[in-house]
Amino acid sequence: MTRKRLEAALLRGVPSGVRTKDGRAIRVAGSAGICLPKDSGYVLVFDLAGHLTAMPLTLVDDLELSPNAAGPVAV
Repeated sequence: MTRKRLEAALLRGVPSGVRTKDGRAIRVAGSAGICLPKDSGYVLVFDLAGHLTAMPLTLVDDLELSPNAAGPVAV
């Protein structure tokens, strides 16, 4: 997933999870669970247990968005 696609996905709704290219799903607690540092090639993901995963943007396949929460998300 490119940086622009990830930013656009975050703007479409509140993320509930991140799906990686190897098929893993990492559940997150809303917009605070994903951090996209400015001008970086990686994303920080905080799962529901509070564990931090730093991964290259190229490993992110898609975001799972919460169906009940739509609207802009601060990134």
